[in-house]
Amino acid sequence: VSEHVAHPQPAGLNKPAQNRDEDFIKKLNGLVSANMHQRLLNVDLLARQMNMSRPTLYRKIKVITDLTPNELINQARLKQAARLLAAGSYKVFEIARIVGFQTQSSFGKAFIKQFKQTPTQYLQMKRKMQQENRRGLEKQFLQQETAHFE
Repeated sequence: VSEHVAHPQPAGLNKPAQNRDEDFIKKLNGLVSANMHQRLLNVDLLARQMNMSRPTLYRKIKVITDLTPNELINQARLKQAARLLAAGSYKVFEIARIVGFQTQSSFGKAFIKQFKQTPTQYLQMKRKMQQENRRGLEKQFLQQETAHFE
């Protein structure tokens, strides 16, 4: 006990490694989300904000996620883009800008690589699914209503 008092460990070292990794990823994802709209969001910016060197950040992200930092950033941008497309409030070129892509072309290529379809195809698929879900709910409602009156 006297050793621990004389040489206290930095905060967080008592946590299991998995919890520290989860905390690291939560903080990193928060930074990516907060800075996503910036076209200049890159590994250097994240390293500075995470208070670590670029190589250390690269290694830590790669070990925990099996992604490079740039892949992690692009994946976060594309997931947000998919959510925005599904919401239907923005046009494709607006979403590309909102999530930090410099051009609609680079956004489209990255989207196809991630989701195996264009943003427009994804939007059409989501709309079709929403319509089918609405029809299914309407059908259920009508069946319940008719059963109620029988």
